[in-house]
This record gives sequence, structure tokens and C-alpha cells, in this order.
Amino acid sequence: MAAVRMSGEDRREQIIQVAAKLFARQGFKGTTTKQIAQMADITDALVFRYFETKENLYAAIIENKMQELSAWDLSDIQTSMDLRDDTVVFESTALIMFKEMHRDPTLMRLLLFSALEDRALSDMFFTHQMIDLVRMLGQYIQRRMDEDAFDTADPMIAARGFIGMINHQVLMRELFRHEAYVQYDGQDIASAYTRLFLEGIGKRQVGIEKSITSTEEE
Repeated sequence: MAAVRMSGEDRREQIIQVAAKLFARQGFKGTTTKQIAQMADITDALVFRYFETKENLYAAIIENKMQELSAWDLSDIQTSMDLRDDTVVFESTALIMFKEMHRDPTLMRLLLFSALEDRALSDMFFTHQMIDLVRMLGQYIQRRMDEDAFDTADPMIAARGFIGMINHQVLMRELFRHEAYVQYDGQDIASAYTRLFLEGIGKRQVGIEKSITSTEEE
């Protein structure tokens, strides 16, 4: 087998990308270094030259994915929070989740295999990326409740509820490719779920007063 010549950095990155795809398809336990080498068109020995063990390779994938996740651009969300633009806050949150999961289709599979195999990637993802996002939304919801814009609720449960709706959409669209989910544009889904969420948590006193007035008039 004659491996294509690459710089050391490029070869290392190639092995990481190939291994990530196989781990996402077959899991860590179901993937061998021989399969990684074959898919990369190199020898087993070359894999071990860069990564002493499969665990070392997995650790490199974690580091690679965490660097990508830390690069999520949350500036639009933060700007909208400063402006108290509730619709854009939640739509932007949904859209960045759709965008990033679609950009890296291996991530969802890696996370699921990682959780099933009790490996580190899913724990790091949910401990850092998702908790940070939920906390940011929860703090915003608390602020809007303090400003009497939202009804009283547990802000963290509310934030998890919104993220949960979007995660379900991502799972059905990117992993299962269910036709009932992929037929809708990401912006349409983000808008629909944002509207449902804000109608649920928004202040409803005006609507109640109108209903009481209408009943009295009758």
C-alpha cells in the first residue's frame, strides 16, 4: 500500500477525520485501527505512529470537536438579548443548532455512540456546550420575568424545554432523515417553535381580561 505523501499535520488531521466518521457509523468499540487505516489508505503502523492507542485517537477527536463547538458564534443571540428581542433570541438559538449539526453530520452520531459506550465526548458536549447555552437562555428568561414580560416559571426548565424541542427536530432531521421533518426549512421550524414557546411563556393577562369582559357583556 503506497500512502499519498502528506505533511505530518495533514496526515494527523486525515486520520482524525476518517476515525471520526467510522466511530460515528460503528461506535468506538465497533471500529478497529485496521479499518481506520484502510479507509485512510495507509498502514496500521502509520496510524500508530501518530496515535499510540485507539484511546489516544479518540481523545484527539474529542479535542477537535470541542474546538469546533467552542467556535459557535453566539453573538447574534447575545445582541438580541441586549435589545430584548425575544423572537430573534430564540430563533437564533434554534438556527445555530440546526446549522452546526447539519454542518457536521457525524457529531450527532458520535454523541449518541459516546453516551451508549460511556465515553467522554457526550459528557463534555452536554457539560460545556449545551449547559452553557441553556444557562444563557435561562438567565435571559429570568431577566424577562423580572421585567414582567414573561409569566412566572422555572427559567432553567423553560430553557431546557425550548432546547429539547429543537434537539428533537435535529435528531429526526439529521439522524433519522424522517420525511415529515426534512420537508420543512430550518427557518420555518425555528420560527414556528419560537412562536409556540413565546405564546406559552408570554404574559397572558390582556387575553384573560378580554375574555372576562366578553363574558360579562354577554
